Amino acid sequence: MVGSRGRMVESTEMRVKAANAQVVEALAVLKGCELARDKGWPRVIVEMDSAET
Repeated sequence: MVGSRGRMVESTEMRVKAANAQVVEALAVLKGCELARDKGWPRVIVEMDSAET
């Protein structure tokens, strides 16, 4: 996760088996939202870079 100044503020990793890039991106967004919730961050901006989404 990147803060408002473009610096890394948090990261995580997970292994997934998925049929395509869209599923992987969706799981990453879900994981990021869960992480933000756990950190108590009230707002997040989701940006995705997959060419297929």
